[in-house]
Amino acid sequence: ILNTGLRTGFGDERLRIGAFKVMTDGSSSGPTAATREPYTIDSDDWGIAYWAQDDLDNLIGRAHRAGWQCTVHAVGDKAIEQTLNAMARAQQEFPREGLRHRIDHCGITPPDLQERVKRQGIVPAMQPAFFWEFGDGYIRNYGRHRADVMFPAKTLLEQGVIVAGSSDSPVTDYRPLFGIEQAQTRATSDGDVCGPNERVDLTTAIRMHTFNGAYASFEENIKGSLEPGKLADITVSSADLHKVPVKELRDLPISITMVGGRIAYEA
Repeated sequence: ILNTGLRTGFGDERLRIGAFKVMTDGSSSGPTAATREPYTIDSDDWGIAYWAQDDLDNLIGRAHRAGWQCTVHAVGDKAIEQTLNAMARAQQEFPREGLRHRIDHCGITPPDLQERVKRQGIVPAMQPAFFWEFGDGYIRNYGRHRADVMFPAKTLLEQGVIVAGSSDSPVTDYRPLFGIEQAQTRATSDGDVCGPNERVDLTTAIRMHTFNGAYASFEENIKGSLEPGKLADITVSSADLHKVPVKELRDLPISITMVGGRIAYEA
């Protein structure tokens, strides 16, 4: 595909080519995410790294040179570090502007990697709903010290990083309101919390799942906010989100869905 001449952005608002995607490790639920220290439950398990650094550098470098936005599935801190290394090398060898290279998931992200995400202008796409489905496993597999820096949205946002929220459906629940709820609570299904200091407020959680998501795909000029001239793809909830208890957001009924300014669904 890199030899076709196609690149990110080709198409229109209905169908367009997105980013060039690479997988670097396994699942956040483990034990396949590639880590820099062994799993808490097994000192011989470091997860699975899919690429040697030089091979990943070569692939990302080729896509970068061809004009693609690169997005990399990276969950463990080793995979994130490898990804940042590859993206940094690509930019050093072939400087470009307006990259918006992404790391999808950006799971175990301790302070040293947070600093690199900011410095390199990376856009992380995170899945807050994972905490409900997998959070207890994070604590068990990675230990509290790593579970608390899983998807560190608040810290990165405060540093000026644009963090997108997403669902990773069909792997997990597709509902945006579920992700918006979980970005505020980071609660597990057993009642624990992963990284309480990384919880964000409602307005921030909504922006992560709207404007920031559009920014992550170079579409903030046509969607992601309610402004004249944009697509008017709108969801109307049955109640004011600011007045609904946070733990009830996931089940809040939707009254109207509009696509291109036309009603596509009405309760």
